[in-house]
Amino acid sequence: MTAPAPATCIDLTEREKTVLRLVANGHPNKAIGVRLGLSEHTIKHHITHILASLQARDRAHAVARGFAVGIVTAADIEGKLIGVGR
Repeated sequence: MTAPAPATCIDLTEREKTVLRLVANGHPNKAIGVRLGLSEHTIKHHITHILASLQARDRAHAVARGFAVGIVTAADIEGKLIGVGR
């Protein structure tokens, strides 16, 4: 499998980048929709485009690719990792 293109070449809208960051924080589609004032169907559409753009197999792979190209950073994670805050 080939590596994704650099972040500057990946065709994600700012909204899709926001959705990816929320996915990285473990939020389900419905919660992302509520948070952004969008329907769950719209969120699913965004995630479909994110997966295609990042050449990702699933949500976890999309997050990993998002980290690899700099769309998602450690600063985007809301502190829900194991051991954080102990």
